[in-house]
Amino acid sequence: MPTYVTRDNAQRSPFILGAIRVEPTLNSLFRGDTRFPLEPRIVDVLCLLAEHAGEVVGRDTIIDTIWGLEHSGDESLTRAISLIRKTIRDAGEAEEYVETIPKRGYRIVQPVALITPEPPATAPDTTSPAPAPQAAAPAKSGLRLLPRIAVLVGAVAIVAIRLVIPDLFSGNTTTDASGSVITADASAPHTPSIAILPFTSLSLADEDRLFADGVAVSLLTRLGRITDLEVAGQRSSFAYRDRNLDLRTIGDELGVDHVLDGTVLRSGDEIRATIQLVRTTDGVQIWNKAYNALLNDVFAIQDDIVRQVGRQLEIELGVGRYRGRTSGEGIEPEAVEQYYLGLGHFGERMRNNEARLQAYDAFQNAVLIDPQFGEAWAGIAFVGSTSVGSPLSRNFDKFRRDVSHAFERAFALNANDASIHAAMVFWSLGPAFDMQAARMHAETALALAPAQFDVLYANAGLKMYSGDVEGGIDLYDRLMALQPESLSGAQVRARWLATAGRTEDAFAFFNACQAERCLGEGFVAFASTFAVLSGDPELAAQWRPHYEEFEAFLASLPPQAKPNVTRILPAFFSIMFDRPDKQEQVEALIELYGTAPVTEQVGMWAPVFSGLLPEEAFFAALELAADQGKFLSTGHALMPYYGTNPYPEWVLKHPRYRALFQRPELAEFARVRQAHGWTDGLPLSTE
Repeated sequence: MPTYVTRDNAQRSPFILGAIRVEPTLNSLFRGDTRFPLEPRIVDVLCLLAEHAGEVVGRDTIIDTIWGLEHSGDESLTRAISLIRKTIRDAGEAEEYVETIPKRGYRIVQPVALITPEPPATAPDTTSPAPAPQAAAPAKSGLRLLPRIAVLVGAVAIVAIRLVIPDLFSGNTTTDASGSVITADASAPHTPSIAILPFTSLSLADEDRLFADGVAVSLLTRLGRITDLEVAGQRSSFAYRDRNLDLRTIGDELGVDHVLDGTVLRSGDEIRATIQLVRTTDGVQIWNKAYNALLNDVFAIQDDIVRQVGRQLEIELGVGRYRGRTSGEGIEPEAVEQYYLGLGHFGERMRNNEARLQAYDAFQNAVLIDPQFGEAWAGIAFVGSTSVGSPLSRNFDKFRRDVSHAFERAFALNANDASIHAAMVFWSLGPAFDMQAARMHAETALALAPAQFDVLYANAGLKMYSGDVEGGIDLYDRLMALQPESLSGAQVRARWLATAGRTEDAFAFFNACQAERCLGEGFVAFASTFAVLSGDPELAAQWRPHYEEFEAFLASLPPQAKPNVTRILPAFFSIMFDRPDKQEQVEALIELYGTAPVTEQVGMWAPVFSGLLPEEAFFAALELAADQGKFLSTGHALMPYYGTNPYPEWVLKHPRYRALFQRPELAEFARVRQAHGWTDGLPLSTE
């Protein structure tokens, strides 16, 4: 096997893996003359496994070697293995190449052989068939990969992305001579690009690290609004925290031609920041500035940075002007600190079950300290819009009032914040169900920040809720291509795939995620639900032990730490798994719905319980769910409308079910669904 040093080493030689040719320098696999490109780190993982062909390589070993101490290692490895397998399948290989060894790691099970390198003067022919391999390499080859410099991140760190709205919506793609996908004419003008690296906190305190992260995230969002500027997302650029790489290398790996980085030091109510803008093509610093200010001037500092960076980019690269927000002068320093702590915690929500509550509390603290702090009100609104069904919404009436009030205050203080409009899309599709409002806010957010991930994410969700299934899934696919290691994007995409009946695609993610325990927040319950409703008994049997382990864990938690819907999970899964206690659970279910019905996740339980609960209790629960704004409160609640868990015909024809859809909000929902030709789950005529 060749010597493998770093992904910057142009001398890495290709090798044969089974029927696949691997070209590390091209970040690609080849089957014959067809090219299948991969991201650099995905190739790194494959090369590391190939070094130890036939041996089990521990998960921790792979993470330490490829990602160092980077916080995203677990979920990044899960995704890397999934993409390797998918790409090999796309190349037409049905045999297993990478074997998962439960609780240990992974093993290459196909032979690995070195390809004789081309002479140095000969350019590699990337379109020709693979050269004949040498004799099979021994189990442990000469492939070498030096450990990466340790990386520490506060939020989930993700590999390189670029948010380019024209590519996202045009669908205008073609391929080059080697089969690589391209999205624009090669003669088109170059679009300038930038990455915001995580600012370095000069204090070792965790709160100061989160504060520094929040400053960088806020600045990244604002730069994302500059017209004609591609901005690498947080989950890509944050992967380079503390890495011993020069900015030219980072720019090459991220595919950007400018990098902004800096340091932040807090001392009491003072903040000191040093910022620099570097052109990555030649390493030249084209702008820098040092700031010394009171903490309550931090927004004015950010605006000044954005204006100056924008001006420099406009002069050098010809990008459009950025209009800064009004100064944050007068905001209490303690409120600003709580706000940035909230941003930091919320970035960790997919890995830490407590992070969502911690973020919500931090934003609440900020507005208690300073009620005029618009960004903190927006923080409460955004957390709330993504937390229906979580323990945060257990006292649903209070939760709905508090989040609605936060939206009102956020809009009153900063009506042109695209993130508030994006969050309002989800809120309008849930507790405040209003399809027309959702469309209005989606369009407004897109006009304000067309290259912002949460804005695009909201538009994808709106397509799915509206019944534009193919359009919605296509948009999620494109989003994941732009931000491929977004756990929130990946798991929501997988849920929608499952509800649309694309079980195999959905469980490519669910199975990989479960193998690596990449998600918290009730992931197992959701995936197990989709498994039992898939109609595949083998898949249901596969997920049964995962769910029952989760059920035992739930039993150990205090009631206030569990979503309300967990009260019916034992009955639901006892029925679906046909467990011995099924009848006992049904009796308990009837008693529960006679006194305190669970109205969350209607789409999960209603079709299953429709033949078990007394008719009066069943329809009373549906009506209560509609009264509370929970009938369509989450994407998961829309499951029956996609054929995976349909209501029986007698329910769809029942007068009380038909009466539900005479309510204005549900009538509008039905009209939009019908306009898209998606009528599953809508009331049936009795004529």
